[in-house]
Amino acid sequence: MAIDDFHVIEALARLEHLSKDYIVELKYLSKRIRMDIWDPATNSKELACWLNTINADVSSSYNVEIDESFTLDAVIYYVDSRAKSSVYYCYKPYKYFAELADNIRLVNAEKQITQQWRDVHASEDGYKCFMEIFDDVFTQAIDIHKEKFFH
Repeated sequence: MAIDDFHVIEALARLEHLSKDYIVELKYLSKRIRMDIWDPATNSKELACWLNTINADVSSSYNVEIDESFTLDAVIYYVDSRAKSSVYYCYKPYKYFAELADNIRLVNAEKQITQQWRDVHASEDGYKCFMEIFDDVFTQAIDIHKEKFFH
């Protein structure tokens, strides 16, 4: 493995840890770069240089120390930045990057839906979870309106 390959791996590791709140999306992006864009035989040096530049740009544009300023828009900005300069390190069409941005949005939506379902089944803050509330309301509704539930 060449030194440039190590630089790419290091830059991808930094990318994955730009935000703890968006680590799922950033790991997905890193994976797609490894699978679709990186060709160790031809573009390691250019890709490593470009990744380091974009990592520095994103780190300075969004305060990565304060995760509230790093949003999904920052991840999409990262993809858009890659699309604009892709001619330097790969020859993917702009359509590829638009689809990649859409896929990242889907990964984010899946993460949010999964978290919402976790919240439905268990309440971490001491309040009743959705299922308990639904059960209470349904039970009380049966007691109050028996004629509507039983024939």
